[in-house]
Amino acid sequence: MKVKKTVFILFIIFQIIILFHHSRSMLENPIVHEDFSEMAETPYFTLNRGIYRVTVNYQKDGEVVHDDTPIDNADRSTVLTDSNEERVIFFDETKLRTELNEISYDLYVRVSQTQVKVVNMVMNQEKTRLQVHRISVDYEKTKTFSYYFLKNLFIMLLLNLALFLLFFHRKKLMLWFYLHRWEVVICATVLFISTFPMLQPEIQKRYDLVFHLQRISGLAQSLQDGIIPAKIQSGWMNGYGYAAGAMYGDFFLYPFALLNLLGFPIITCYKLYVIFINILTVLISFFSFTEIFGNRRVGITVSAFYSLFFYRFVNMYIRYAVGEYTAMAFLPLIVLGIYRIYGQKKSGWRYIVWGAFGIMENHLLTTIILLEFCFLFFLIQWRRSLQKDTALELLKAVTVSLLLNAIFLVPFLSLYFGVEMKGINGDGVFYSMDSNALHLNSLFTPTADLENFNWVSAGLGAAAVLIVVFFLWFSHWGRQFKDRNGLALSPGENVTGKAGQFSGADGSGQSMQSSGENGTGKTEQFSGADGTDQARQSSGEDGTGKGRRFSGADGTGQSMQSSGENGTGKAEQFSGENETGQGRLSSLADGTSQGRLSPGADGTGKGRRFSGDTGNLFGTYFKIVLGFAIIALIMSTNLFPYMQIHMLSETLHKMLGCIQFPWRYLAIAGLMISILFGIIIIEMAKRYSREIAYVLAFGILAFSVIQNVDYLTHFYDSRINVTAVNTYDFHVASEEYLPKETDSSLFHDDSLKVSDSAAVTAELKYRKGLTIEANIRNSSDFDQYVDFPLVNYPGYCAEDEKGQMAVENSNNNCVRVTIPPRYSGNIRVSYRMPLLWKLSVLVSVMTFIVLLFSKRLSKLWRRNKKIYGNL
Repeated sequence: MKVKKTVFILFIIFQIIILFHHSRSMLENPIVHEDFSEMAETPYFTLNRGIYRVTVNYQKDGEVVHDDTPIDNADRSTVLTDSNEERVIFFDETKLRTELNEISYDLYVRVSQTQVKVVNMVMNQEKTRLQVHRISVDYEKTKTFSYYFLKNLFIMLLLNLALFLLFFHRKKLMLWFYLHRWEVVICATVLFISTFPMLQPEIQKRYDLVFHLQRISGLAQSLQDGIIPAKIQSGWMNGYGYAAGAMYGDFFLYPFALLNLLGFPIITCYKLYVIFINILTVLISFFSFTEIFGNRRVGITVSAFYSLFFYRFVNMYIRYAVGEYTAMAFLPLIVLGIYRIYGQKKSGWRYIVWGAFGIMENHLLTTIILLEFCFLFFLIQWRRSLQKDTALELLKAVTVSLLLNAIFLVPFLSLYFGVEMKGINGDGVFYSMDSNALHLNSLFTPTADLENFNWVSAGLGAAAVLIVVFFLWFSHWGRQFKDRNGLALSPGENVTGKAGQFSGADGSGQSMQSSGENGTGKTEQFSGADGTDQARQSSGEDGTGKGRRFSGADGTGQSMQSSGENGTGKAEQFSGENETGQGRLSSLADGTSQGRLSPGADGTGKGRRFSGDTGNLFGTYFKIVLGFAIIALIMSTNLFPYMQIHMLSETLHKMLGCIQFPWRYLAIAGLMISILFGIIIIEMAKRYSREIAYVLAFGILAFSVIQNVDYLTHFYDSRINVTAVNTYDFHVASEEYLPKETDSSLFHDDSLKVSDSAAVTAELKYRKGLTIEANIRNSSDFDQYVDFPLVNYPGYCAEDEKGQMAVENSNNNCVRVTIPPRYSGNIRVSYRMPLLWKLSVLVSVMTFIVLLFSKRLSKLWRRNKKIYGNL
């Protein structure tokens, strides 16, 4: 077997070498450099397969085309081909903006000997005059090689992985698929449905898409310029720089920015990011809900609903709210951590830390919303929160979270409090929460307002409404059932009068016992513990005398196992954990009589029975979940008194106003409703049957899928699709991260500006990223100044041969350097990350490494203490 594996690895290496030489052979094509002067439309010319850079130098006078104008109706530069085949070429269609005089974009030619031509056009010839000075088409050798090599390498490795598993681990693979077929089918279906819009060649340019494409492209440009981490990105504002990285976490964008730098189209990078986040959402939610409910099937079903939650779909494919839907992937980890700490009295701080990292590094507003609900939860559970073990877990979670996120928090807080910005602490930052809130009927509208393209008219989704209704019905009317004879049955009993199983604890902490009898009067099962917490076991026998079984826990809280066997010798049921750790059947109750659910598992790890204290299922914690769902829904609508709060307190209004749009609370509502969905599945399985429970579950999932597909179908049919967009658009939303009173319209001129052109000369010698070097002369007897085309964020420094020079703010918040009288020399202005920012990077990296290996280090420490502790 080892010889076969070695041969297989050598075969893979051989494939990589062949692939490398194949990709390199593409570079043997002659380097193409087509140069056209004074031509708005070039003649057809021939290009071979590869990636090319099209550069247009022009002058345009007339109306400015803004971002809300469809690209098909905008002044633009495009590439045409005479080929009848579709998608022979692919390019980043680019706007000809009045503010700029040069644009560049990539052209991907997929078939050699393709005839193409570059066309520059304006839509309104009467009001706009376009003069093209030069068009050049340059072959990008490095990008061509890296793009085709990496793309083919990924496909090749994926196929080899499948072959490796098939040839060397076929039996294990088949067994794994058999044991997890339920989870695999649902995961694959959910991923396909949630990712399907990204499999189309077109993508819509609406809402925040361009902004997030600029973030990826800006990171790629910063990586090329050697700026890591890119808190101030050099590819924005015509090279003036923009603090997008400092004010908006971009940790998860770096791999996709690197792909863009290596030649992948920006749209492809974004699509890969969406697919990655969908996979992450399904896996994290599956893991979290499985741990919470103790059942893999319930976990994957709830995960499917959460991943297909309507508001998440809207964020992904209508609003393109990258930060928000990425943060939603990590919300279940926060719930899991809190559940383990409060509900199970176990360590859960690591889950909170990783969840907080994923949320904070992607969307600060979701972090603020989450903190609001966490604070409310801690107030409700203040007694438990002040207990030593709980407080220690929370302290570890908060401390490590702050250290891990220092790389984002320190630069953000530095700029937030140190620089007065347009959209952060300037005028007009706070949106009117009342006017942007949803109307109540919007939560229940099954379709969107397609005529006005108002996406917020579909806020909650019909499936989520059904879950809330079912849960309210269970919690109010489903607490007790009666059989045909009118005899009251406990929640653990089914309709035939046969006892189910449940255990609880009374106020003294002593276990209560309950046993049921079937129609023949024979004891079916019961378990409990006496006042000393000593486990007691009891098993009933059916008419055939075959043993059932139960297990309890000893004083140490460790699970004991016992099993009965029927006539075939097969285990009927068991609890605790088996030797493989797959057993899950247990019902526990803590001192507060809070019941916890856990399903049974047979030898194959499949759940067979549901057990738990169903009487406590609607206890404190799940009432909190329902309450939080209702609160989040109300806060997303105009039912919440935003206007009254504004009139009552300006401070409270600003605290809530930073959320901008109340519908963001639907993210919390979706999380809470997903948990309620899991409770409903378990209750239905316990009170009726598993079949009825999963029929209901799939019915609700079907509602969710139908509404999502219907909404997106209508929306996509009513919008203009484009294959690509330019990511260097000059206009950046409302320019939130520019210093207040900065006029970005002046940034179209990226030249050095002097105080007195008669006395001062400035000649540009070098420019890369956020570094500019110029030869400057001051022939006067007075101090003069030179303004460099860089936004003056904290960190810029100027120096010449003699040392440091002072940096000031210009009238337009750019970098200004004072030039002494009779000065002549080279001055270099560059961005250097402040020392505190550098320390924050070091702290976060060290915390990340320690956190990854914390469990292993802890085990190593305990083992060494055991060995050397007595020496």
